[in-house]
Amino acid sequence: MSSSDIITFIRDPEHDLGKKFSVEADGVRKDATVRLSAGIAVQRHIPDISALKVLLTEVSEDPHAAICNSAFPSIPLGKEFLLYSEDKLRSSGFLRNDPSLTWPVTVKFDGENWPALGRFKEHTAPSSWILLDRDIDEHTPPHYAELDYDGWLSEVDKLLPGISKCARLRAHSSSARVRVAGVPVGGGNGHTWVQLANAVDVLRLRSVVKARAIAMDMTWKKPKRSRTTGDVVAYDVVSIIDWSVFTPGRLVFVGKPVLHDV
Repeated sequence: MSSSDIITFIRDPEHDLGKKFSVEADGVRKDATVRLSAGIAVQRHIPDISALKVLLTEVSEDPHAAICNSAFPSIPLGKEFLLYSEDKLRSSGFLRNDPSLTWPVTVKFDGENWPALGRFKEHTAPSSWILLDRDIDEHTPPHYAELDYDGWLSEVDKLLPGISKCARLRAHSSSARVRVAGVPVGGGNGHTWVQLANAVDVLRLRSVVKARAIAMDMTWKKPKRSRTTGDVVAYDVVSIIDWSVFTPGRLVFVGKPVLHDV
């Protein structure tokens, strides 16, 4: 068994981790990004696409579930542990950079002692599974937004030569699962999963993909807005795949989407 063929299953029994959508008079609005303060986690061995399909199917039916395509080497495979945000750890008396601490720390949860970690790069190890995340919005240039899946994959192949020849699993995004009058909110959005031969390559993939996209003129600017005022405060450089998901410890919200009226 390869120690890198791991995806971490996370569940917050008290809060929804599925993406939230609101029904409004003019349609459906996607709410702000879901956040996880504390979750119960367990690492799963995912050796192949068949096992990945089973895991994603399980998570996709649970609005309280998410995944993280990283391993946590200090925790044995199959043992439950707590994943805390940095704020949650701090409020529990644990500072991320405290040299006197030995991780995982022990916290009291539901009357019992539990090991706890943060989603920090120093707590994680890369998984062999990577996610190619396609996210179409109003800022996406039409010649990319209008591509069908095969056309999009052909463009991704320019950034990651040979990717179209790899075994892969295609899954719908949360927005593609929410329909208005029978039409998906994010019909073109989706996730494509592939497995790397060497998980260590994930650590340099983000910078390599971004550099290639810029050099090949396959990027555009997307405004970044303040969460408090809504004003544009900066611009992100983006492309046909979201390279931010290559960050160690990054959550992937593939649980059942939550739809509510306002």
